[in-house]
Parts: sequence; structure tokens; C-alpha cells
Amino acid sequence: NIPDIAIANSTTIIEEMGVLAEKNFRKSMNILKQWDKKRLDKIKEREEAIDKMEEKVTKFLVMLASLELSDQESINITSLLKVEDEFEKIGDYAYEFSQIVDNIHEKEIKISEEAFKELEVMYNITEDTILTTTKAFKEKDLNLVVQIEALKEIAEMKKEKCKMSHIKRLKQGKCNVESGMMFLDIISICEKIIHHCSNIAIVTLNYITNEDF
Repeated sequence: NIPDIAIANSTTIIEEMGVLAEKNFRKSMNILKQWDKKRLDKIKEREEAIDKMEEKVTKFLVMLASLELSDQESINITSLLKVEDEFEKIGDYAYEFSQIVDNIHEKEIKISEEAFKELEVMYNITEDTILTTTKAFKEKDLNLVVQIEALKEIAEMKKEKCKMSHIKRLKQGKCNVESGMMFLDIISICEKIIHHCSNIAIVTLNYITNEDF
């Protein structure tokens, strides 16, 4: 069955997009801890690879959708287009993270030890969420889908704590406006990535319950 093979091949490429997006997010945190221009360049290369994959798979799936397909196959293609778009956005935000780190390095912005520890906690929650999402999509595992939603709730609570701590530090003069903006930008990126992971979880849940793709 040609559509089934095409859908399977597209799914594999979309999974790889998720793997590359996760790697870029992880490497962005690495260069925040220890600056490395070569790693920054590699992040850009991976982001370009994600964009090319997305363009290729979108064209392929749209072309496939124009063929005479069963209802099930049409639903599968729609679901894959949604997931692909979400992984591409996660990749965009991971790349944006690296650009903020580049800016921090260029301007020699200092992030306080307290703020950095909070960033690490938010990073760890987000990293766990991306890894769980890529695995949930690949394995179609309901338990992992539930974990993603639980991580989203934890991240929401942590985000509010981070914002309150940030205001407190500003009032106490422990950080300046510029470093504070970078801090909030990274927290925002984590929040957005988790939102897109949650969207993938919803599509994956639909598959598990309705066997959509």
C-alpha cells in the first residue's frame, strides 16, 4: 500500500525533526553554561535541516492528500501535518534560545546565580517534556501523554515563581533590566515549547483513543 509506506516514511522524518529540535534546545543550554561558537554554528545548521525537512514533508503530505485515500489515511495525513508543524515551532524556539545566548555573550550580560538556578530548573522541566513528547509520539504511549500534561502543570507553577523571584531581585538590585529581560525571554521560550509539546500530546492521544494514524 503506497499511502501507508509514504505515511510511515513521513512519520520517521517528523520523529527526526523532534530529535534535532531537542538537541538544539539542549545545546543552547550548554552554551549558556559555557560559551562555544562552534556549537552555536552547529545549532544553526540543525535548525536549517529542520526547516528543510518540514518543507519537504509538507509538500509530500499535501501531494499525498490530493490522491484518492481512505478516510483513515486522510485523517493520518492531517494529524502528521499538525505534529510536523508543532515540532518545527519547537525547533524555532530552540534556535531562538541560542540567539539569546549569543546576545548574552556578545553584550557580556551577567545573570545572577539565583536567576541561573531558576533557569536550570525551568530548562530541566522543558527538556524532560521534549524528550517525553518525542517518545510519546514515536511509541504512541498513553502514560507518556499523561506525563506531558503533568509536566505542563509543573512548568506553569514554576514560571509564576520565576516571575515573582525576578521582580524581587529587581527591587533588591540583584539584577539589572537587561539581564532580567534575557531571563524572562528564556522562561517564555520554555513555556512556548511546552505548549507545542502539549499540542503534540493531544494529537497523539487522539491516535491512541481513535487510532487516527
